[in-house]
Amino acid sequence: ATQGGPAMAEAEGGGGAMGGAGADDGELLPGGWPSEEARRELLAKLAPCREDQEEPRVEALLDLRDMATVPEHWEPLWADRELRAALLKCCDPPDPDYGKNPYADEEEEEPPTDKIRMLAISVVLNLAACNENVAIMKEDHVLRHTLVCLSDSAHLPELRRRG
Repeated sequence: ATQGGPAMAEAEGGGGAMGGAGADDGELLPGGWPSEEARRELLAKLAPCREDQEEPRVEALLDLRDMATVPEHWEPLWADRELRAALLKCCDPPDPDYGKNPYADEEEEEPPTDKIRMLAISVVLNLAACNENVAIMKEDHVLRHTLVCLSDSAHLPELRRRG
């Protein structure tokens, strides 16, 4: 990702990795998106996937992390419920029962890897620099469960420190 992220490169006329037509006069949409299309593309890349296909997900989280370093983007990014749900899905703690159901009709979603979890938690921590977001985060049961689970000694030390 370029410094300032692809969203910033898009706004500056550099194209950016997220593509799509930018907002009028080079202005970004709330949250730092160059366009609604770019937002949709990033959300699609955040979807759960197999470990051997996670590179687009990693790139999307890196782009999102770049956007989350800009204070003006903190509130709108966390207020985006669809983005928040996708981001928290990337933070899911490991499921000890994953793959053990012999009666499952469909293939289970693979849990995120530690790499995905660390990147997603780093985005959440950037967004937590905003007091308004922290007030909302305190009430989020999914986030609270994730942070408690990630503090378990079974996780990588780097992941426990972030959580």
